[in-house]
Amino acid sequence: MQVQNQDVVDALPLLKQAQVAFSSFEGATNSENFLTVSGTIKYFELFRNENNLDNVRRNKISFATTIPIEFLNQHSLILNNSTVDIGGIGTNKNEIYYLGSQNFLETGLNVIEAEKKKFLFWFEENKLQRYVVPYTNSFAIISAIDNYDPTGDPAQRRPTGYRQLSVMVEHAKQLAIALQYMGFPKENILELYNEDATSKAITDALTRFWEGGDNSSADRLFFYFGGHGDTFGQSAGLITYDFEPKRPTLTSLLMRDITGRQFENVSAHYFLVAIDSCQAGLALPQFLSKELDGDREIFPKVVDGGGWKSIPRVTLV
Repeated sequence: MQVQNQDVVDALPLLKQAQVAFSSFEGATNSENFLTVSGTIKYFELFRNENNLDNVRRNKISFATTIPIEFLNQHSLILNNSTVDIGGIGTNKNEIYYLGSQNFLETGLNVIEAEKKKFLFWFEENKLQRYVVPYTNSFAIISAIDNYDPTGDPAQRRPTGYRQLSVMVEHAKQLAIALQYMGFPKENILELYNEDATSKAITDALTRFWEGGDNSSADRLFFYFGGHGDTFGQSAGLITYDFEPKRPTLTSLLMRDITGRQFENVSAHYFLVAIDSCQAGLALPQFLSKELDGDREIFPKVVDGGGWKSIPRVTLV
């Protein structure tokens, strides 16, 4: 059966020709080959009809080593949240075929689920290699604001003076989900949206990662803010939900606090900060001019040909 070695199976007509050819031989309809061809035709037609596919494709998953034992004898797997039906195992025992019209594997990190367990794999050069999470204690603080007009707020906050946004919270929630596939446990991801994203709440969350804080043993911390940013005289700040125009530096999250106090005191071995706001770049001059020594030295993020020139303890993006 040469068809079984094809990565793309759009050969239902060929299989049906084989079925007719077998039928012309006496007794062949009871043979293993005929039953295999007939079963494959039936399965492909059923799969195509259920999924409204013009062609049924046969995709291949290649492992750098042998197929994990948990994947053997499985009728289906979940590839990056998409369920696929298993269509066979390759002869060299490091390939699995699945049926469908789409390749669900992505370059880089992939999640494959079997028997209600999740397995991480790194996909490169068309092969999957088991991925061992280098950090066992990862945390994230994800904050975002769309609602900058707190009318009707229980705390009777006044309007911030900044226009409403529409996608910051949605994008932040997607980011929080993506982090789970990067080794951040869901319970270690603190999400602060709209009325929860006050300057005090964000600052309190960050200081828990200072020496002696509840989360001071973290291997890495990722902090994200999505919302408005602005300047006030010589200061630049992130506009939090509790911002008051008459007290701008007292009610915003000052960038110099992030690139100063937080960078100096957060004890996580790696501390990554991502800011999606206007004026976010104003944090960079202070960041570059800060002089620290020893293990506390801070480097900017530098990308060189798709790779890292240096691996920083603290990074601002």
